[in-house]
Amino acid sequence: MLRSAFPLSVIGLAAFGLVILSNSALSGGENDSATDKGKIAGILIQRDKRSLLVRADGDDQPIKYLLPEKADAKLAAALKGLFTVQRVQITYQTVGDTRQVTSLIRFPGKANGVVTGKVIAVHDNFWVEVKPSKGPPEGFAAGVPDKSRQVLATLKTLQKDDTVTIRYYTDFERHRIISIRKGENK
Repeated sequence: MLRSAFPLSVIGLAAFGLVILSNSALSGGENDSATDKGKIAGILIQRDKRSLLVRADGDDQPIKYLLPEKADAKLAAALKGLFTVQRVQITYQTVGDTRQVTSLIRFPGKANGVVTGKVIAVHDNFWVEVKPSKGPPEGFAAGVPDKSRQVLATLKTLQKDDTVTIRYYTDFERHRIISIRKGENK
């Protein structure tokens, strides 16, 4: 009985060692700079040919996401007609210190409405990020300058954490401010 148990235990130990070695090889070991993957939703702050600057929901600072040299058809289609102020969802992989976009979805948003919330940031006195009392942050931009003088004047006075009420409509680019009223902060 002892003779038959010994070879099985040796075989068991050898198999266990092979499992440990194969898991280490599959994971690339400790020295491999494996890529991390992630997904965020937020507001597109800035766009250029090679990158997107996005403030993820709940983050204080925007983060830069690099675009691939050659986007696949689905990503290329999502990038067409992508404007600042829009809500997006980005799937990315981290390579070294950079986040590289692997997919992108634009959120259409409501066609029109009224929203009340706190100012997160004002950009170029042209558009504002607002965190509504309910729901995720949204971006709202002024319309045509000669028809938006009052809106532009109000945008210049806004500061972080101000309360605003915005009446808006959505065109093919972004939410456009029809009227904006600065409220009292509590």
